[in-house]
Amino acid sequence: MKLNKIENIIFVCFWLFILIDALGKFYRYPIAGQLGLSINYLKYGYFFPDINGSDFYPISAYFPGLAYIIYFLRFVIPDYFLFEFLTVLAILSVFFFFFISIKISKKIYKKIPDYNICWLIIILLSLWPCRFWLFYAITFKTDTLSYALIFYAIYILDLDNKIYKVNFLKVFISFILILYAVALKQQTILIVLAIGLYALFNKHYFFRIFSFIIISAIGLFYFIMSQDSDLWFFNVLIYSETDFYTLGEIIRDNYIFIIKTIIFVLFLLACNVEKLGFNNLQDKIKNTFFGYKKNIWLYIFFFLSISAVPGFFKVGGNYGNFALSMIVFTPIIIYFLGDLRKNILIFTTLALLVSELPNLKASSNNYIETKKMQNQVLQSVKGKDLRILTDDESLFSSFLISDNNEIHSFGTIMVLEQHVNKQQNIEDFYLKKKDVELYDFLIINKINAKKIQLKDFQLIYTGKFNHIYSKI
Repeated sequence: MKLNKIENIIFVCFWLFILIDALGKFYRYPIAGQLGLSINYLKYGYFFPDINGSDFYPISAYFPGLAYIIYFLRFVIPDYFLFEFLTVLAILSVFFFFFISIKISKKIYKKIPDYNICWLIIILLSLWPCRFWLFYAITFKTDTLSYALIFYAIYILDLDNKIYKVNFLKVFISFILILYAVALKQQTILIVLAIGLYALFNKHYFFRIFSFIIISAIGLFYFIMSQDSDLWFFNVLIYSETDFYTLGEIIRDNYIFIIKTIIFVLFLLACNVEKLGFNNLQDKIKNTFFGYKKNIWLYIFFFLSISAVPGFFKVGGNYGNFALSMIVFTPIIIYFLGDLRKNILIFTTLALLVSELPNLKASSNNYIETKKMQNQVLQSVKGKDLRILTDDESLFSSFLISDNNEIHSFGTIMVLEQHVNKQQNIEDFYLKKKDVELYDFLIINKINAKKIQLKDFQLIYTGKFNHIYSKI
């Protein structure tokens, strides 16, 4: 079989794998949280519930940038297929991130490997050292889309063109994309340092004006966000209270991924020693960092990478944050790994894809279970003006009946209990009878169900991950 045919098979299998894997993760929080915000906005006219009130509407850890998109999509996409559509959008955002990364790599280095080699390197990254990042990206955690929009916004400005002509349409598009990228993810605000320092160190007068305008606009945006005390509490203040992991906790929770990354580095070193690629490192380093002050991409990569790192060290974060800080450097990594032998890349990516087969089976089963759960909710929960307690892990099904009923989130109750009522051992939290009896139905993850007094409720459906209870 010709190598090109094998490469095409790898590409098709990779994207098919991503699609199946993502469809099996409807229970994950990134889409659920933003969907919850869109429900709040549609029904009540605001995104976040009052932290001092008794309406525990769904929340999200991130700015409501994606919630706006979901809000409008619900007018054209049937709710029953909304998660599938959003999953495809998440995958497209991953593809767009890598597509623009290849374009940037070519702009920086002029000469890079052919297109197929670039994609083989990307698959290698995604399935090996950055696998945990991919796990989050395909469930629409908004970092990837946010960074991709910034990449594209700077790319279309074409700042390294020696004869620079201002294209006001592209400037306007760039302005909107950067501002929206910040609306997707709080940490993206570090882009102001990248843009500001580049403008300071380079006599690019138009870009100095542009940077002043965009930094001012981002500052104004953050000021407006801070005026919504509930949004600011859920998206900013509670994370300022979060503790850092100890070194022992970091190793304990992430040792598998740390080992995988070490093995990846050893793999590259072995390729270098055996002259199979990853060679001429001195020249590559020189080509990358020579004239660094004039290379805006180094500013962008560095500060976006730094924005992802704190999440790795703070309680609640994980290796996916660290992997995100690596994936930001994809344009540079493509150049550094571009001389790896094609047969090495093909064999390695094939092996990685084969190793993912158990995950594909599990994801396929999960997708079937989630559709069963959605059908069961539509069949079992009848009526209007019902009060329903759910959680992020179950919102993929409970949102289907949100139009005529009131949806509360167990996760919101937990967050307020920890950060407003200052309960120290949140893992010991238990929702008592006087609080649960306010609800007509519980559509809840089976783990969270153990934290609720269910004496006055009967179990009417048991799913693989989620349960439905009705008041007796």
